[in-house]
Amino acid sequence: MVKNIPASVTNVTNGTGEAYHGYWPQDLYSVNPHFGNSSDLTALADALHARKMLLMLDVSPNHMGSGPLSTVNYKDYIPWNDPYYFHTPNFNITFTPPNQTQIETYWIGGANNVALPDVNTELPEVYTTLYLWIRQLVETYAADGLRLDTAKHIRKSFWPGFIQAAGVYAIGEVLDGDIE
Repeated sequence: MVKNIPASVTNVTNGTGEAYHGYWPQDLYSVNPHFGNSSDLTALADALHARKMLLMLDVSPNHMGSGPLSTVNYKDYIPWNDPYYFHTPNFNITFTPPNQTQIETYWIGGANNVALPDVNTELPEVYTTLYLWIRQLVETYAADGLRLDTAKHIRKSFWPGFIQAAGVYAIGEVLDGDIE
């Protein structure tokens, strides 16, 4: 939903995809141009509501977008344009048995393909910015619900404040690869 790192910049072709999908955000305050502009999203919300339908936005507050670790340029990220606002790059998450601390603080992806800089949601200036951002996003576009990407990758204590700030229905995505 937010402005995403351009696919032409990333050009990842190793099977992990390209960045047009919206899960590699660069700027939390701009609409991803692949999906139109702010006016288009407002018009969509109005048209849905006129038909008594609801608008659910898909948001990814866990990380910003990137390509290989060697190409990470924190200055490109809005609002957090400094390494201070991110966890230290580490990709070696232990999933079996699960290590929740690693899941919450390590980066998703890999150093040589898609390194997703993990936002440090333990910092008050980060979580208060995210709470204000989601409130403004929901209000601006009259969103009725949220789908929260990579929910298990952010500490559990973050979510109640985020959901309260949003003020709408929310559902979190938790991928573990187990179809059972």
